[in-house]
Amino acid sequence: MTEAFGEPIATDDPRLTHLAPAADRLARATASEIRAIGLPNARAATLHALATHVANGDLALETSTEGPVDVETLRSKLLALPGFGPWTVDYILMRVAHWADAFPASDVALRHALGDVGPAEITRISKQWSPWRSYAAMRLWLYGP
Repeated sequence: MTEAFGEPIATDDPRLTHLAPAADRLARATASEIRAIGLPNARAATLHALATHVANGDLALETSTEGPVDVETLRSKLLALPGFGPWTVDYILMRVAHWADAFPASDVALRHALGDVGPAEITRISKQWSPWRSYAAMRLWLYGP
């Protein structure tokens, strides 16, 4: 993806050749151009939709100096995009929006770390860690049960 859509740069390290692709560059690409890097049709369409919404200003993923992210608005906008489910949205809220209380309850590794329970039970268990559930998820991913 970086080689196909990122901006080439010159560095002293021959392994560092491109910047990560900007949203507007991916938005200008066609779904078939994105598929050409080896992505399935659905994933290419998802990536294109996300890039288009970010490039158009309909969706802001970067942190803001104007205050905290409106988590529910961002969640709704992401869930409306093709290919975005609750796990992906919670992961984005955790890693990109820096929301400390995001918790991808359907994550298989988290379910396993908590005794192979289902999403409803993992959600119930995780409530005791609120408003810091992102940190709990990271700890469980890193160290397990």
